Amino acid sequence: MRAPVPRIHNEYLLIKESLMQMFVMHATYGGDILTNVLAALAHLVGWLV
Repeated sequence: MRAPVPRIHNEYLLIKESLMQMFVMHATYGGDILTNVLAALAHLVGWLV
């Protein structure tokens, strides 16, 4: 059984998710999809390292 996640962590995840959605919409709207993909890859690499 996992320990309960602190509420502040949940709020952080929600904020992060909405920011990423905003970023994706912004990049697609600007037609800058390649930059968006590269940024997403860099973000993933940052999480893995």
